[in-house]
Amino acid sequence: MFEERILNLINTNKPVMVSVLVISFIFIIISYYIPKFAYKYANWKLTKKGNDTLKEYKYKLWVPVSMIAMILSILVSVYYLPFWKLIFVLVFTCFAVFGAIVDDTISIIGNEMLLYMLPVGLVYRFIDGGLTLGNIGGSLLAVLVVIAFFTVTHFIVYFHKGVRGVGMGDVKLSVLIALTVGMLGIYDFIIGLAIGVLIHISYKIIKYPIYLKNMLKVSSTFPMCAAIMFGLWFAVVARYIEQIQKYRLNF
Repeated sequence: MFEERILNLINTNKPVMVSVLVISFIFIIISYYIPKFAYKYANWKLTKKGNDTLKEYKYKLWVPVSMIAMILSILVSVYYLPFWKLIFVLVFTCFAVFGAIVDDTISIIGNEMLLYMLPVGLVYRFIDGGLTLGNIGGSLLAVLVVIAFFTVTHFIVYFHKGVRGVGMGDVKLSVLIALTVGMLGIYDFIIGLAIGVLIHISYKIIKYPIYLKNMLKVSSTFPMCAAIMFGLWFAVVARYIEQIQKYRLNF
């Protein structure tokens, strides 16, 4: 199937295929450097607060993760998405890897990243849905859904642990994503977020069996950026994947 898709692209639209190859190569190179930039940004944040900085050489541990994430995004995008969406998915993947590394190392989602993501998300929204009142209203309604979702999550965690369950960086990032995907994509975003959380927890439990017990402690933290950004990625690609749409209709 994948080979057929590639052959069809080559036979029917060679300029597009060449563009896909060039853009893919550029983003794979960028993905190699993202961990280094993320560590520099994390250290800049730590220095501003007067805290000890990270050992920058450790960014190399993230390089394979960053490149694999980019390659997977390229493969899924080439197979399922229109050409213009491939570009946005790869940009979102860059933000996802950068944000996930920063969140994992210093437990924040930087406002600077959100400021860069905002215009990209708005451009995507208006290309995808048009500059109409319905599209704008759908994005605003999606924001309300996200706020309600995290409000419920906050109270559940607060009731269980007695602490605030969601960081403001998580909320701001999710609101930005709601503006990006609109009301039509918010359902898939929440599903993708849940999948991302389950993947993270499963990985931690397999690697550290005691993690499940520690996760229930008040002092435990959970870096949400990767799961939230996976929700964005899922929201963008899910409606183009026929198997997912069939499952949703049956469900």
